[in-house]
Amino acid sequence: MANCSEGFSQQTAEVNAMNAKLGLDEQFDNRRELLARSRAWETLQLRISNDAATVSHMINVGAVLAGQVGTTSGQQTVSPVRTAVGENVTAGATPANRIVDTGGAVASGGISASVAEAALGNVTAQLANLVTEIAGLAALMAQVVQNAKQAPAA
Repeated sequence: MANCSEGFSQQTAEVNAMNAKLGLDEQFDNRRELLARSRAWETLQLRISNDAATVSHMINVGAVLAGQVGTTSGQQTVSPVRTAVGENVTAGATPANRIVDTGGAVASGGISASVAEAALGNVTAQLANLVTEIAGLAALMAQVVQNAKQAPAA
């Protein structure tokens, strides 16, 4: 190596060391990036799995509710119309407790009138209370407006 300049071999060794370090740094950076992507992918997979479990649970709850509704419908053997007085109505018969077909129809007019009179008295009392409350609110609003006018500007 007589033709080499002084310090050439030292410079070559330093360049080779720097190139090796650069290669290692790039490899470590690639590994860090791969690890970060792997963790992000695992997080995404966990979220997808949790969402799938939630949807599955919702489907199971819906199936249970649907099963319960089906069970109660299946247990009902007759239509609600076809029970008690409804049997007479669907058969075209007149039920025994139908007041318009009996002498009680005359008496029911008096009962209806007294019920209507009581309801009217109740509504009249409620209306009077409402008018009093509205008048109180109007006075309160007038006071609020008056106070707002007298308040000093900030």
